[in-house]
Amino acid sequence: MSQIAEFAVGIGLVLVACAIAVALVTLTRWTTKRYTKPESILVRLVDDVHVPLSVTLSLIGAQLLLPLWWPWDWRAVLDHIVVLATFAAVAWLAIALLHVVEELIIRRVDKPGESAMERRRRTQVLLFRRVSVALIIAIALGAGLLTFPTVRTIGMSVLASAGIVGIVLGLAAQSWLKGIFAGLQLAFGDALRIGDVVVVEGEWGHVEEITLTYVVVRIWDKRRLVLPTTYFTENPYHTWTRSSVDILGTVELDVDFTLPLEPVREELQRLARECEYWDGDTCTLQVTDAVGGVMRLRAVVSAADGSVVWDLRCHIREGLLTWIRANHPDSLPKTRAELMGERPL
Repeated sequence: MSQIAEFAVGIGLVLVACAIAVALVTLTRWTTKRYTKPESILVRLVDDVHVPLSVTLSLIGAQLLLPLWWPWDWRAVLDHIVVLATFAAVAWLAIALLHVVEELIIRRVDKPGESAMERRRRTQVLLFRRVSVALIIAIALGAGLLTFPTVRTIGMSVLASAGIVGIVLGLAAQSWLKGIFAGLQLAFGDALRIGDVVVVEGEWGHVEEITLTYVVVRIWDKRRLVLPTTYFTENPYHTWTRSSVDILGTVELDVDFTLPLEPVREELQRLARECEYWDGDTCTLQVTDAVGGVMRLRAVVSAADGSVVWDLRCHIREGLLTWIRANHPDSLPKTRAELMGERPL
């Protein structure tokens, strides 16, 4: 048989292997969608992995069939190309599987009013997937490079001088590696989680994204504050949702000594009850100071989470000021002066 005929037969066998692989994966996908609920994780699994799985099975089939019928002059080169493509396809398939696993876990914990434990798991899953993707790509690249004899020789030489090279690279990448380890510390040390309410750099916001090198905080006015992960391991910051999401809010008012306190307490209770942001737990009024001709009132109210406590405080402050101005205008802060007349002769 001529080389052209052998080449044609080899191409045909490879195409047959690809067709069989695609047919098997397509049949599996169709069967899963036909007999499984649309919201099932199996449907998402076959949707995400059917392309990389088809490519991987096709390349494996090609590897098995190439030695059976292929011109010897071309076999070594084609074998090498197929091996490299197989490494890439397997890495692609592994990354697709990681995305499915990530969505499965997040689907279970990503709920309104999620607990601290659920937010912790979501943060860890996201960072674990990113680290795993980086490792998969690195392993696939390394495995592909090691198939080249020249690279293997260079690799042995590099390993022989790894001490000096490692020191140089370690010093050069010290800042970058520091950020990587800080990101891992945040994820698995449970110091910060996606969805946490924090106060950083004088700004209040929610933790929107955590990566290995930076953290994105969504500020209340919809701006994004991007900080390196090392900021949260080296600087103090306020977190309102470390162990629970409920939080106390305070409102302070300076009023005159003549203001009666019991009516103010009753009005505070009424304002809290009519506000949808109050969780029904805490609502108290205390006199915290009395200097400079005024007394300072502190209203303490509780909210279900940090995202609404600001609105609750504003509602209470506006309501109390309006009530005092309407019912006790003489009790607003004032400055007293005593006028001394001249001595009689």
